[in-house]
Amino acid sequence: MATTLSHVTPRVVRLAATSKAAAAAAGESDSSIVEGNGTADQLNTRLEEGEEAEEGDWSSRAAAQRRVKKDVASIRDKIASFTEKQSKYFWLGGPILITTAIVLPSAAVSLVAQLQKNFLLGVATAFGFDVLFVLAADAFFVLTDKTGHHQRVSSEGPPPWIGPWEYTGYPAGEPALSKAVSFAGVAIAAATLVLSLLVGKLGIALPALGPYLALIFAQLAYERLMSNDRLPVYPLVPIVYTVYRFRQLARGMELVAAMGGDWFLSTMLRVLMVVWTFYLGVHLSQLPWLYSTWNSNRAT
Repeated sequence: MATTLSHVTPRVVRLAATSKAAAAAAGESDSSIVEGNGTADQLNTRLEEGEEAEEGDWSSRAAAQRRVKKDVASIRDKIASFTEKQSKYFWLGGPILITTAIVLPSAAVSLVAQLQKNFLLGVATAFGFDVLFVLAADAFFVLTDKTGHHQRVSSEGPPPWIGPWEYTGYPAGEPALSKAVSFAGVAIAAATLVLSLLVGKLGIALPALGPYLALIFAQLAYERLMSNDRLPVYPLVPIVYTVYRFRQLARGMELVAAMGGDWFLSTMLRVLMVVWTFYLGVHLSQLPWLYSTWNSNRAT
């Protein structure tokens, strides 16, 4: 019996030790699980905080963008309000702009000095003056049309300023007379350039008459454009361009005198002044008819 107990006791002790070790391991495992769960909760909390911070950033950016759009809209409203209040004075923009474009360049730059210093640069400057005028004239026509107190024209039927001439015929000699005078203005200048080339005076005739011819074709293009678009400012195109053409011819006479041109060039420039004075008189004589036609057609 004693021998049996002596064999059993060590086994019991070993079983107890094993049970304690297993319990300790289980406790450690549970604590590890608890700690792991705590770490996961912390990570989830941090992620949620990051998402909330990012959402806050997006909301603040969206609010800033809304404020910018609101400020821009407010500025636009202020500009529109100012424009509406001051629109009755906008018709002055055309005359001021075209006067500035004609007077300031010639006052700031001496064309004669440019030609004497560098011929090509002088010719380019002469064309540049006229290009500036064309741009200013275009703005003048746009402002005059947009701010003019006239009734809008229907897209159907003839424009009011075309009137009875389209049905009962033009006055005797019109428009053939205007076309003939315009052709004479082009033909005289072209013949003068050719003769100047033959006698070795092209260097004087080109800056005097080259821009002049180019502007005639610009006028024809604008007349066709205004007529096709049915704009009431169409009758103003020949007037504005012809008045500036007198300035071109006067500039040409100044160039001929300063650069040693002969009497032939000066005489041809004077003849062209007579031609275009007659052309302007023919056109101005029709303005009363244009006004009466506009009013009668608008009334009907």
